[in-house]
Amino acid sequence: MHTSASCRSPLRVGRVAAGLVAAAITLGCTSTSTAPNPIEPGDAPTGSGTISGVVTSHLTGVPVAGATVSMGVSATVTNAAGEFTLTSTPTSGVGNIIASAPGFVLRGVSVTLAAQRTGIQIDMIRDAAPFSLQFYRAWARDLFSSVEMQTLRTWTKNPNFYFKTSLEDTGAIVPADVIARIVSNFTGSIPELSGGKRAIGMVETGTDAREIQDGWVNVLFYQVTPSRSLGSTSVGGDAGQMVLFYAPELLSTPQNNPFGCDTVLEAIVDHEITHVMGYFHTLDIVGDTFSGPGCAGSGRPDNTQFHSAIAYARPRGNRDPDLDPNTVVQMQASVAGSPPVVFCFRQ
Repeated sequence: MHTSASCRSPLRVGRVAAGLVAAAITLGCTSTSTAPNPIEPGDAPTGSGTISGVVTSHLTGVPVAGATVSMGVSATVTNAAGEFTLTSTPTSGVGNIIASAPGFVLRGVSVTLAAQRTGIQIDMIRDAAPFSLQFYRAWARDLFSSVEMQTLRTWTKNPNFYFKTSLEDTGAIVPADVIARIVSNFTGSIPELSGGKRAIGMVETGTDAREIQDGWVNVLFYQVTPSRSLGSTSVGGDAGQMVLFYAPELLSTPQNNPFGCDTVLEAIVDHEITHVMGYFHTLDIVGDTFSGPGCAGSGRPDNTQFHSAIAYARPRGNRDPDLDPNTVVQMQASVAGSPPVVFCFRQ
């Protein structure tokens, strides 16, 4: 669960999804509210500039005809080729273009303004299968356990991992072959959880504590985790921490190891890496997050991979429903400070 959420339900591997649906509905977690236009018409400046471009459907590249495109008080409709031209736009600074069309998710893109801007590309997500806005909001924005939906917390670089091999509470050493199997899982998981945009970076091990550094995830092991969970992870990049329950004697069961990984620990990391890559829980925690029998890392459901690729096709800081940040500074600020931490499964 999200630590700061007030919209919560207890999570356990193997819990019936219908029960989670009922809990989510009871707690009011199925809101489908959309974000407002980031530029209110009354506040938007005008000028002598023009902006032209084309609106296409995400993935297919097919032109979107009849889409309304606006920047402040300037608005137009795309032609049969998806083309548009906005007039009387500001000639300096940064502005947001908003595109809307029936059957598509509202889209907002940020552009640098000039007297004449041409070649602007706006891709819109079709709100139809295989895309599900409801699933995307849960998976990438924490719809079901957070009062306010999160901005995208994708990695802008390949994640590196530091494994502190001595247990935090007992000092016992995690064997090298256990670390190797976790690394193997991450090697398969990271590309398919990022649409192929990211891969595992450097891997280092040691018995000393290390401060969290940019580009790195610190992996810590406990015999009894402070949260009494099997795992907890900060969500998204570009730095973070993963806390894992490590007890080799723990009996593997369908509840703690639903896909028959070699060990319970491997089942835990197969799930926790999804949070590292920027995602939260969905209604079907087991079916959506694990990579399948054996927990090899690669092999997650097509639905999970499809929506993950969309998330990584957008910039970090993109907010609901599909609005890019205005500037690089805003993009960084939107994920600044302490990241959300998700606790997974009870000991």
